[in-house]
Amino acid sequence: MSGEARRVLGLVPAWALVAGSMLGVGIYLSPPGVARAAGGLAGFLGLWVAGGVFALAGAVAYAELGGMMPQAGGDYAYLRRAFGPALSFAGGWVLFAAIFCGSIAAMAAGLWSFQLSTLTGIDLGGTVLFGSVTAAQVGAVALILALTAVNAAGARVSGRLQSLLTCASVAIVMALAVYALARGGASGAPAAAAAPTAGGVAVAYMGVYFAYAGWNNVTYVAGEVRDPARILPRALLGGVAVITALYVLMLLGFVGVLGLDGVAATGDAGTATAERLGGPAARLTLAAIVAAINASICAGARIVWAMARDGAFWGGAARLGRSGAPVRALWLQAAWSIALVSTGSFDQLVSLSSLAMILTGALTVGALYVLRWREPDAPRPYRATGYPWLPALFPLSGALAAAVMVRSALLGEEGAWYPLLGMGVLLVAWGLRALGGRRAMT
Repeated sequence: MSGEARRVLGLVPAWALVAGSMLGVGIYLSPPGVARAAGGLAGFLGLWVAGGVFALAGAVAYAELGGMMPQAGGDYAYLRRAFGPALSFAGGWVLFAAIFCGSIAAMAAGLWSFQLSTLTGIDLGGTVLFGSVTAAQVGAVALILALTAVNAAGARVSGRLQSLLTCASVAIVMALAVYALARGGASGAPAAAAAPTAGGVAVAYMGVYFAYAGWNNVTYVAGEVRDPARILPRALLGGVAVITALYVLMLLGFVGVLGLDGVAATGDAGTATAERLGGPAARLTLAAIVAAINASICAGARIVWAMARDGAFWGGAARLGRSGAPVRALWLQAAWSIALVSTGSFDQLVSLSSLAMILTGALTVGALYVLRWREPDAPRPYRATGYPWLPALFPLSGALAAAVMVRSALLGEEGAWYPLLGMGVLLVAWGLRALGGRRAMT
């Protein structure tokens, strides 16, 4: 079955896609690395506040683009209209191969390796079941398959699950954060912080960006949103505002309970804080992580579907199932996510997906300026707040992060080379598509 997707998502599920995508494993697993690299409390909190500002800058740009082009594909659709098929082809492949599948794999692996390992008292990441396959990898694969099956049942079903998980998660995490602030009792003077390095801060920012990532997921399913001109801007801006405020509250709670040194010394700040307050409370954070994985599965498959419709991907992925969902695209995405689960650690998967997200997002925000100049009279139900200055912060952060990572890799700083794989995929895909296009014209 092929054709147009059904517009079945209202404001609550659209907002839940934004908020639920952001409120995932990143806010629990990224703070330790940021605390180690930031050089002190001011730097630690400053990086997280900067991440929220940059996310808001991107959200106002995507809200305008989404209102102009309320169709599936998100970045892929915007890049195609602004820059043509070569760059959109490259961006689409990076979104599929590195960003969404990398994020799905990282969150699923992180859930089993950290949260569930802590809660069960079993090192699932170190428990080998057969060959070199661990219990955490098997669990991550099972979760990806289960949530893909839910999404194959249609946007209405996955949207209801997303709304339920997100609303419950926001309420639960907010209650835990307030409780942590009220009960915080970290004592002792913090150890002297090492002077931060440019490469260390850049790598730390990859973790911050990963924690905020997902705010644009609703644009990938815009073709299934009712009244997208009205709902998309509200979902984007409302979701970013709520989760940014919640993140700051959570981080203050982590530091209040564990101290900055305690945050830096743990592998999972959320679970460690919940255990310090009372072990069973840690189980309540799991719904938030599952919500984020579900949102990424829902959104990522729409990119594959949109690309397939344009002939930039295997044509069979353009077919919709009886439920109206892009079923083949969903299962292709699951297959590649599972492959990444088996090949990378959590930190590597975060590094791979984060820089790729920053670069692709920066290009997409650039499309806002190109279309303002080239199509000044095009209908824009929402116009980006603070244009041209506020949206410009997003590509600026991407350019700075990419430059620092290149410098750090050239200097041989540990771990700095892995994020550049995302950049490499983007450049190779763009080059192949551009070369193929030129040959077709000769």
